[in-house]
Amino acid sequence: MQRKYEDINVYEAFQKRLDFIFQEFDNIYVSFSCGKDSGLLLHMLMKYKRDNKIPKTIGVFHQDFEAQYKVTTECVENIFEQYINEIEPYWVCLPMAVRTALSNYQIHWYPWNDKQKELWISNLPNKPYLINLDDNPIYTYRYRMLQEDLAKQFGRWYKETHDNKKLFAY
Repeated sequence: MQRKYEDINVYEAFQKRLDFIFQEFDNIYVSFSCGKDSGLLLHMLMKYKRDNKIPKTIGVFHQDFEAQYKVTTECVENIFEQYINEIEPYWVCLPMAVRTALSNYQIHWYPWNDKQKELWISNLPNKPYLINLDDNPIYTYRYRMLQEDLAKQFGRWYKETHDNKKLFAY
């Protein structure tokens, strides 16, 4: 198959995609790790939204793995606060099964394991948008589910709690 090149650059092509997304989808949320890819995506999405005066609120899902770097946690705090009036932040700290190669005896590690709080590497963030076992609106969550399934079930829950309208998830 031969490649077909357009007469626009990557930024312009992305703007065209955002035009389509904002016109065609009622709800949008971004899975945000605070890495370079999801960070750039979120900033560009918010810039587009502001430049085009779009009043739509964007959902932002951060799946906290408890053992993440301190600078990652600080980054999430800063970005959520920067956009707090334009986003629905979801900082998820729920027990989930994460594959691990660090043990000969266990194939999963469970961040935010409520049965072993004394072993937690981090403290729960003190934020009103924190989702944990004590305050969990995500009814599609299953206790200690696989991390990949938690991300998928968040999307299902988000759609259902936003009138089941067309959803675009990054």
